[in-house]
Amino acid sequence: MSKKLQGNGLFESSRMMLFEHRDALIARGREPIPATTPSARRALDDQRREEIAARLGAALSHGAPVRLTLAAEPENVTLEGVLVRYDAAGRRVRLDSGQWIKLDQLVDIDE
Repeated sequence: MSKKLQGNGLFESSRMMLFEHRDALIARGREPIPATTPSARRALDDQRREEIAARLGAALSHGAPVRLTLAAEPENVTLEGVLVRYDAAGRRVRLDSGQWIKLDQLVDIDE
């Protein structure tokens, strides 16, 4: 089989980058990562995640009002309402107020 038909073939040798894009990539690599990024937040352990998931499931099936605590900077945010919908693909839940909440931001749930 010809080398042109393997891997990226015909386009392997025609890769190019604009100077502006190269300079932007280099500048982005020099910037320090801020401490407020989501990766800097404290990650929940598996047992706590399972507990929160069980509480979410119970609250969604019973239609009970809940108080959600979300991780935010500089302090956590608390939202209250009834869970209306769960989007498994997007990993988020919706309150009756129409607000979507990502499960990655969820720290605690109280019924």
